Amino acid sequence: MDVSNKRKEDSDVSPSPNKIKKRPPPIRPCTTASLDDVAFKWTAADVQDHYRLETVLHPGHHLGFLKKYPHSAVFVQCTSAPPEQMLNLKPVIHRNVVQLWRVYTKGDSLSMVYEMTIASLNDILSFRPHWTIAETAAICHSVLSALKYIHGSLGISHGDLGVRSLRLDSDGLVKIANIGESLLRGNHDYDKDIRDFGVIVKRIAEPNELKLPTLADFLYRVERGESASDLLQHEFLRNSNGPEQLAHCVITWLATRIFVP
Repeated sequence: MDVSNKRKEDSDVSPSPNKIKKRPPPIRPCTTASLDDVAFKWTAADVQDHYRLETVLHPGHHLGFLKKYPHSAVFVQCTSAPPEQMLNLKPVIHRNVVQLWRVYTKGDSLSMVYEMTIASLNDILSFRPHWTIAETAAICHSVLSALKYIHGSLGISHGDLGVRSLRLDSDGLVKIANIGESLLRGNHDYDKDIRDFGVIVKRIAEPNELKLPTLADFLYRVERGESASDLLQHEFLRNSNGPEQLAHCVITWLATRIFVP
C-alpha cells in the first residue's frame, strides 16, 4: 500500500470515545512570588516563621526581612490587642498609606507587617531642604488623598496624624503610617484628623507662603472642618507637581546620613 494512502486512511479513522485526552499543565505562580501574595491573616504561625527580625528600631518595632526570595525589607510592629479588635484588621492598599501586608495573631499577641519606607516627614523637616510652595502643596494633596480613602473606604479616622506619622518612600511619595492601630481603634473622629492636618500645614509652610491668598483660603476651609474630598478640589493644590516633587528631599536627607571621614 502506498504510504500516502495509508496516512490518509489513518486520518479518516475517528478517535475512540474512551481515549483519554491530555490536559494542559496547570498554571503555577511565578518563581518571584513571595509569602505576601499568599494570605493576610495568620493564626497558626509566628511572624518569625516567615520573617527575620534584624534590628529593634524602638520597643515593639523591628526592621525585618522576608526569609524567602526576594528577601524584601519590612517594618514589623509587635503589640497586643483584644481578639475582638483584631477582627477589624484588613488589607490596606493605597499609594498614600503605608501598606499593611500581613498580620500574625495568637491570643492577644499581634504582629503587623508593613511595607518599608525611608524617612518620616519629621526627619525631613529636621534639616529643612530647599522648600517651595510646590512641596507644601504636594504633601497636602497626598495626605488628603489618604484621608479620603481612610474616611470613605475604610470608614474610620486615623486618630494620630502628625509629622512623625507621615512617611516618605525612595520616590518621595508621602504615606500615612500606623494604619493598623487606626483599624484596631475603629474611631470615627474625622474632624480631629482634619484639625491635625491643619497643624501639619502650618508646620511645613514657609512664613511667606501663609500670606498667599490661596493658601490662606485653603487653611480657612481646613479650620472650618471641610471634608478631605472637598478640600481636594481646592485650587491651592494645583501648585503641586506630583509626588516626585519631594524626591529631592529624601535624597538630600539620605546624603546627610552618610558618614564622610
